[in-house]
Amino acid sequence: MLLAQADGCIRGKVFKIARIKGLNVMLLSQLVSSILNDLTRAQDLANEYSSQLSHKYKKFEDGKDNTLSNFQVPVGTLQKIELDLKFAVKSLEDSSTLDVEETRENCDDIARKAVKLVIEGITKFMDELGITNRTPETATGLSEVVPLVSPPQVESSMSSLEKRRNDLLNFWQSVKANIRDQKFAKFLQRNISQSLFERAKNIYLRSSRVTEADIKEIIADKLEDGVIGHEDIQDLLEETQEVFNRDPEEIRDRLRRLFNEVANTVVSKQDAKELITLMPGGSNANIIVNPDELKEIPQEMISSVRISAQLDNYRWMIAETSQSLQKVQE
Repeated sequence: MLLAQADGCIRGKVFKIARIKGLNVMLLSQLVSSILNDLTRAQDLANEYSSQLSHKYKKFEDGKDNTLSNFQVPVGTLQKIELDLKFAVKSLEDSSTLDVEETRENCDDIARKAVKLVIEGITKFMDELGITNRTPETATGLSEVVPLVSPPQVESSMSSLEKRRNDLLNFWQSVKANIRDQKFAKFLQRNISQSLFERAKNIYLRSSRVTEADIKEIIADKLEDGVIGHEDIQDLLEETQEVFNRDPEEIRDRLRRLFNEVANTVVSKQDAKELITLMPGGSNANIIVNPDELKEIPQEMISSVRISAQLDNYRWMIAETSQSLQKVQE
């Protein structure tokens, strides 16, 4: 039976576990999970050794028979193990768990705000450049969004330079239209939101907290990856330098400043504070398992739990159209 209190009155004596110096305390859940991990690792090491032995139980490379090839390869399968764990409960503490759904919603909300602002900013910046305001001599239809379009090829009797300028104007206009499309917006939102959630989850597992700088960094980086890093945008900027003599690095720098401005606008201290949402959990048991320390604790304060672990074996089943992990039947 687990002891609910670390302090207790035993046969007229008041005993406090906390008085023992140099206590090594860990969570009961951590101890159990470590044991199960070690059992799985033990089976893995046994399988690896059997795999190495299999080379000895094959025919020699020259084709001659090996005496051992008449025998099966020795292999052991760990199926079930039971152990009694002795420990003392030092304290109980309340615990909370990550609310995955709410935290994802928080990440989605920040991503939507950031993408809305950045698309407005990119469109305005493209207008300021003046390239998309020019009228191409030959009009072409806009293609689907994401991936962004490739420069159209126009058959005409124009000079080579005029044709390239005309093609590039159509390309600029197509990209401008596609950047405004919901498909591209959702593409950016998904990348930002997923990165925010992964960072939040990792920080939560480290028992730390998300900062404004963390969120702003992710937003700016993911916007740069999704916009400047897009291969069609890269092609567009290189073509623009050659045809319209616009420095692509200058355009990239202006876009990066825009991404940072957007990140600074949509993220506040409150956003950082509320990004991770927790739901109430149970209690964690802080326990002592070190034998030397358990010796100093009265037997009445020692608890025990029996762990019965069974390993199920799985193997990959490969068919013509799919692969699956299936439990090995006895």
